[in-house]
Amino acid sequence: MTMSDGSSYPQQTFNATPQQVYAILKSMLSQDAAYRVESIDDARMSIVFAVQQSGEQGDVTVFFAPDGRANVQLIPRDADPVRGQPFAARFYDALNATFMSRSGGPSDMQQQPTMPAAQGAPSRQQKSRFSVLTVFALIFALVFLVLAVTVRAWNVTAILVMLVPSFLLDGFSVYNTRRNGGKRGGLFAWIAVGVTVVAVIVSSIWAFRPKQEDTVAAEQKVSCGEYFWPESDVSAMLNKPQSQSGEVVWENSNGFFMYVCDTSQAQFDAYVKDAREQGFKEDYKKGTDFYYATAPNGNTLSMNYKINGKNIMSIRTEEPAATSTSTETPKASSTSPATQKPNSESAQSGSSSTDIRKAIDDYESFMNKYVDFMNKYQRDGSPTSMLKDYTEMMQEYSTMSEKWSTLDTSTMSQDDMNYYTAALNRINAKLETLQ
Repeated sequence: MTMSDGSSYPQQTFNATPQQVYAILKSMLSQDAAYRVESIDDARMSIVFAVQQSGEQGDVTVFFAPDGRANVQLIPRDADPVRGQPFAARFYDALNATFMSRSGGPSDMQQQPTMPAAQGAPSRQQKSRFSVLTVFALIFALVFLVLAVTVRAWNVTAILVMLVPSFLLDGFSVYNTRRNGGKRGGLFAWIAVGVTVVAVIVSSIWAFRPKQEDTVAAEQKVSCGEYFWPESDVSAMLNKPQSQSGEVVWENSNGFFMYVCDTSQAQFDAYVKDAREQGFKEDYKKGTDFYYATAPNGNTLSMNYKINGKNIMSIRTEEPAATSTSTETPKASSTSPATQKPNSESAQSGSSSTDIRKAIDDYESFMNKYVDFMNKYQRDGSPTSMLKDYTEMMQEYSTMSEKWSTLDTSTMSQDDMNYYTAALNRINAKLETLQ
């Protein structure tokens, strides 16, 4: 005899097919006067019968055993398991005798006592309901993960808002579906826990990842307010831009440097055309977002567009640096150090210019590496295997940004400033490729 988990009634296994055993069972109950057949269900191979003498009733069913043989189970009616087992034992004895007489061999039956379910451990029938809480936990975890992947505006508060309910749902689901719990679905409860952990990791990466706007803003800080157009012989060679919003970074009698906000591409192009009409068209270099040129008197003009990726134009113009030959006696400048133009301040030595360009080159090289790494990090789905590299990259980013912020554009020569703005335009273009 074998027995299903949680069943109170024994089963008997026969060394034959279910169809063969059912035919013998049906013949025995139909032809033996000791039994009275109440109903027959051939589709289920089930028969309800009664014992004529005692009036006891039972429902007997034939089905496949796991090894392909036939199992027979009798469930007495109107009797509890304790009182019904003697009735079942007598029936199996009669069935076994009939089987041996019909088939010519023993039934291969093994009698085993019925074992009650372990105390405190739910049986399969008692633990048949799937945990609804686990379904909600898994759905909530999946929603958390989808938001973590698609929404980039994460912060600590938003993560906690999603994490706390997900943590509670996952915890109760695991508890209810534990081995001695009353619900099924333990595997799905642990899947929900895993999905929640991944969602927390992804959202945390977005929360602590430097935004592209913050990166650019750290490079050039522009205050867009009302400005006053510089008044000097140098500024007189240019017309005042159309926009009234901007910032004059520095100005003196030899030149000025400023930002003009709220400038469209068409306005930038028109201002370039106007500057050319004013004479700034010698030795010029031109692009969609820059224009460098010299006037006949030697004054230089540097213009750049899309500063910080916004509609901001920069204008820098200066008189040519004073030159002298070995036979000339240098003359003291009539202007004080505080008001001298940037490229007249000691006319920066070659070593200092070299240091400035090295700092610019180092920063541009790092930003290229940074953008390439972050794009790969996003394409690969923010894998945990790259967290160490991600942390090191963020530390290096902080160091390089601090060094970059120490560059003083007001003390750069014209050549260094051109070098600086060209590199900055390339960096901004690279940042635009961030995914």
